[in-house]
Amino acid sequence: MRKDIKYENIIWDGNGLFWRSACACAKKIENVEDSTFIYTHVILDFLKRVKEIQEQFGYVTSKIYFLFDNPKSKITTRQLIDEHYKSHRHNENVPKEFWDTLALLEMILQCYSNNFVIMKLDYAEADDLVYPLITQKIKNEKTLLISADMDWSRALSLKENVHWFDYSTLYWHKSIFKDEYGFYPERNKVKFYKALKGDHSDDIKPAIPYLPREVLLHIIDHYDDIDVFVGSYNQDDGIPKQWKIKIIENRSKILSNYALVDFAPIEQNIESYTTYCKENIGELRYWYDLL
Repeated sequence: MRKDIKYENIIWDGNGLFWRSACACAKKIENVEDSTFIYTHVILDFLKRVKEIQEQFGYVTSKIYFLFDNPKSKITTRQLIDEHYKSHRHNENVPKEFWDTLALLEMILQCYSNNFVIMKLDYAEADDLVYPLITQKIKNEKTLLISADMDWSRALSLKENVHWFDYSTLYWHKSIFKDEYGFYPERNKVKFYKALKGDHSDDIKPAIPYLPREVLLHIIDHYDDIDVFVGSYNQDDGIPKQWKIKIIENRSKILSNYALVDFAPIEQNIESYTTYCKENIGELRYWYDLL
């Protein structure tokens, strides 16, 4: 992985990073009843990860955008389509303290650094905010997107100076994505991929289990509209008969998965859901003393 690229902007899936920190700390805080112990470990792990990425990929002056899901976000609406959508975030075994920690973390970020920016909008997920942020605020600066969610890869096609890091691979060019997945992340190709193959990060099950890679790539390469696909696949000689039967059997699942991976349209002015953080040493000292 390249380590010589530096970015003026780092855009982070805030909820995704929070869950990574929470899971990393889970074993340390298992069976611990003191909530401040839980708060402290998860928040410190989160901030440590931010510092490490900033040192590796950013400058001292780099802007770091944290995009958060709203509790009233489209997650709820999308769960009406599929009850399993992001079900890990609503698991009954997740302690209430983790949600309290996330709320506290946002307050700490707001007074942590002048270079931090928080974006959060009612009825929108973090994924939905990527497009308006990239197109409305990011100019020609090098920008790194960080998320394990493949949805974020679509931004690779928006601007050449936008790259994607999924915590294991740095996609600094669309060709790297194509080498791994077999197609470029443009138009509706990622949506077709996630709808048919599923997405573990969002708890989306495959619409057609065990669909061969060559059939999947044929569909992605030849179709850009879901309605055209479901209406004409039966005349497609590139799809073997047994898989046409599977498409018939799973048609409703294909359509519901496709609806799950679509971005929600954002009509509000971007400044209305943007918080510019401001370093406040006194307030930070209060939080550290409290924790």
